[in-house]
Amino acid sequence: MIYIHAKLQLVQGKAAEFNDLLANGIVPSVGKYGMKLVGSWENVVGNRDEIIDIWQLDSIEQYEAFTRETRAMSSPLVISETTKLIRPLPCSPLR
Repeated sequence: MIYIHAKLQLVQGKAAEFNDLLANGIVPSVGKYGMKLVGSWENVVGNRDEIIDIWQLDSIEQYEAFTRETRAMSSPLVISETTKLIRPLPCSPLR
């Protein structure tokens, strides 16, 4: 199991629109590839237009499909994105 840590800088004031797209567009769309959203967070203090998502994937091959689907759908709302592929440590409850 691998995970994607995605940090997105949204267009100012578009957080609610992005949240709706995430829940009703992106999550169902990438779910057909077997990926699932582990969690999505927003800043409470500081930059309110920054979102962090963690996605679960079964394989690295799913990453290409994930990237293609999510970038096409979210590009009007996202200024920039930093993505990392991560894996849990042996002590992690997500192992």
